[in-house]
Amino acid sequence: MPYPLNPTTGDEYILGSKTWKYNGSRWVKLGLSKTVHADTAFSELTSTPTTIAGYGITDALALGTTGTTALAGNSVLTDLSITDGTSGQVLTTDGSGGFTFASASSSTTLGGVGTYAFLMRTSTAQGSYINVGSTYSGSSLTYAGVSRSAGNNIIISPSGTPGGTWQAMGHVGGAFGGFNQRATLFVRIS
Repeated sequence: MPYPLNPTTGDEYILGSKTWKYNGSRWVKLGLSKTVHADTAFSELTSTPTTIAGYGITDALALGTTGTTALAGNSVLTDLSITDGTSGQVLTTDGSGGFTFASASSSTTLGGVGTYAFLMRTSTAQGSYINVGSTYSGSSLTYAGVSRSAGNNIIISPSGTPGGTWQAMGHVGGAFGGFNQRATLFVRIS
């Protein structure tokens, strides 16, 4: 029977072939010529079992048990057959059970998925805001740079159209009536 959490005087439990009885303040091993208290160091005990079963544990794993049967409750641990990657790589999944190792560093290829770029919307209409977190087709954006003229005018210089889909990492709202150029940092998501 399991060890009682809140024992009362007279409660007994069996561990292996030994019976213990609660005397109101301690667990006492029965059948001994002298009393042994439960707070006795394990090293002071004699005739201790030499196997897990000897301690009354009947559901332990047998030696040589494979990983596929090692989990309790007959659960199955699947062998994923994953070959170790190289230094600096991380394990990725496609969400359908496929695993591969990929470089932990981000791409530095211009316009590659996962890269960041400072981009400008090609639409200059007053209501063509850039909303943080929103996605935009690369065809509606252009690579951009910012400069300031001698007269303190801020100039956004467009150059080339990226492919794919981009997510805005910043927000650019209303500006002026008429011609507006809006640019912020984007990340390519596909």
